[in-house]
Amino acid sequence: LDQLLVGSRFMRDELLQNGFPEEKVHVLPPVVRMAHIVRGRTPSPVPDDPRILYVGQLIRGKGVDLLLQAFKGLTCDFRATIVGTGNAESKLKALCNELGLDNRVEFSGWVRNEDLGHFYSKAKVVVVPSRWPEPFGMIGLEAMHHGRPVVAFDVGGIPDWLVHMETGILVPEQEVGAFGNALQKILGDNRFAARLGQNG
Repeated sequence: LDQLLVGSRFMRDELLQNGFPEEKVHVLPPVVRMAHIVRGRTPSPVPDDPRILYVGQLIRGKGVDLLLQAFKGLTCDFRATIVGTGNAESKLKALCNELGLDNRVEFSGWVRNEDLGHFYSKAKVVVVPSRWPEPFGMIGLEAMHHGRPVVAFDVGGIPDWLVHMETGILVPEQEVGAFGNALQKILGDNRFAARLGQNG
């Protein structure tokens, strides 16, 4: 190959560790295609309602089980919407029940891309609780396009777009308690949440 384009510094580092020549590997972040969003539209204000949104596959690597455990430690009021399907869905619903979160967590199933705007507009914060190293993490860009702060584990390519305490909060990998603390900080401070969303 004459040149190789990758989406994040994480992906570049992986290739360099595996012997690819440094001068041939370049980072070109992906673009979120959002044709259904009106160009130049100002995102809706971050709502006061403490609603948390997850969008993605319901598989082990996406860390939704870690997210549910983080919810269990929250002492503030909250509601959560989980959008997506996957082979871990039944286990996650069972865990949700086991943790006593059924009255706070709603599983919305699969949603068309063009209908996700409704979910983003209702969210105060969007979460990316991945346990596997995301090559990039497109949901974070989509959330920021909607002016929403993001809480995510510091894995893979996520630090390329999530600037800690500026566009959201980066949490050490798989530290459930810290993830809950980050959520609580955003849910409990409307001005902070709005500032992060605006920065995004």
